[in-house]
Amino acid sequence: GGDGSYGGKKGGSSGDADADADAKKDGEKNTSVGTEGNAGEEEEAAAAATGGEGVSDRRPPHPPSLLLRVDVPPAFAGLSVAPVPSSSDLAILTSLHDAIRSRAPSLASWSGSDSDPKRRAFGFLPGTRGSDPAVRSTLEVSRPEVERESMEAREECARNERAMVALDEGEAPAGVEGAIARLFDALRPRVDESARTYLRYEGLIAAQPNLHRGQALLPPHVDHPSRDGFGIVIVTVAVRGGGTIMLESLATKGGGDNNGTTGGDGGGGADGERRRAAFHLPEGCAYALSGSVRNSCTHGVLADVGAEHRESLNLRLGLHGLTEEDPKSTEVWGVADGMDGGGGNGNGNGGGYA
Repeated sequence: GGDGSYGGKKGGSSGDADADADAKKDGEKNTSVGTEGNAGEEEEAAAAATGGEGVSDRRPPHPPSLLLRVDVPPAFAGLSVAPVPSSSDLAILTSLHDAIRSRAPSLASWSGSDSDPKRRAFGFLPGTRGSDPAVRSTLEVSRPEVERESMEAREECARNERAMVALDEGEAPAGVEGAIARLFDALRPRVDESARTYLRYEGLIAAQPNLHRGQALLPPHVDHPSRDGFGIVIVTVAVRGGGTIMLESLATKGGGDNNGTTGGDGGGGADGERRRAAFHLPEGCAYALSGSVRNSCTHGVLADVGAEHRESLNLRLGLHGLTEEDPKSTEVWGVADGMDGGGGNGNGNGGGYA
């Protein structure tokens, strides 16, 4: 599982001269968000902020980046973006990513096909919900477009189980609990209010390293809450290499707000239009999906030039239907147009990575 061929070192922004030069151009890094409605409407700039040092020295952008000083468009409520609070915290999170990747018995293909070069693993940390074997036994990690009871789904679940590892106290990087807690504190203000209770170290189900291995585009998808896209809140950290995050809202059926109620704005706005947004996520930054943006918006990623081997770390928090207090997957899945068939995007990417 720790084969160095999966590392993607040569394409990471810290090792790529072109990406490094781009990051340092004029001594700053520019970060922006834009939103738009239907085709033909004027693009609206929702935010713009500048950072400091380039990514090659592993310093997170500073001052705090996009979406911290402006209102998030209603269609993307629950989206939060922030730099990792410090260079030492970024180093700890990167070490966690590497520890899981190296200790997992194997790495699993995202699409279930051996021909897919993208790989992932799942780590369960001491002192978290995911450290409980009973909680882990409820996970059903397979693509939503595959019939749940089929042999293909069972085989895929088995492959993903072989990519899972429970870390003990001595295997988790020193200081990881504090680094995760500080990142959550930075993201918390814009996380959906009903989901903030999950944004704590103890609420973590799994930490998921993602290795993109030369695949520049991650096609848009919605993470299936009870299959391979589990998690009530999903935090993604760009640990090696950056990219552009692309969002598109899905109009909810009947005008619901995709949180189990009706009569709201829904994912697509009161006029039923789909909304789109894009923002740059540099190496050393993170974003959280919760509420409407997690449940009724697709998200995709286009890697920066030279960062096609980027690596990211998902922090998956909470499980739908785990307890009576947790929302059920049926309350958030399938209520948006285009989600009945499982939410895949036709490219073998049903959700469960970023």
